[in-house]
Amino acid sequence: MDATRRERRAAVVCLAIFLAGWLVILLPPLAGADGMRGGYALFFVGIFVVVSSFVAFLVFWDRADVASRMRDPSMQLAHWHYNSTEWKAIVREEKGGNGTAVLGGFALAVLFLLIGLIFFYIRRFGERVVSCDHGRAGGLVRPGWVYRDACAQPPC
Repeated sequence: MDATRRERRAAVVCLAIFLAGWLVILLPPLAGADGMRGGYALFFVGIFVVVSSFVAFLVFWDRADVASRMRDPSMQLAHWHYNSTEWKAIVREEKGGNGTAVLGGFALAVLFLLIGLIFFYIRRFGERVVSCDHGRAGGLVRPGWVYRDACAQPPC
């Protein structure tokens, strides 16, 4: 596929996402949703989507213009000619170093995933004791805390 068409298609997709962001912004007032019950959150998400997709649209549109100017024969700066053996050697040299970089990046991603899973396991399944206040705090307890017979004892 031509680079210009690919960049223009990406720009059109960004424009569609831009319009969807405006729909998200306008949806809560049109539906009569209360701001404190998610309306303000949708408004914030919509603003973020609108701004980021508009910036991406401008970037892709500019890249498409640059790609179309690069393809113009009158703008050609240089042209190289290689025989097939030289070209195969260049391709082999270019592709030779990428394997170790990809493996290193994959190993780093696996390491971060393992560290994240260890912290998740410790946080999720680590045992924490919550003292029972017998309703004096109004039942407010942080989510994810484990109750271990804290309320089995009589009140203080």
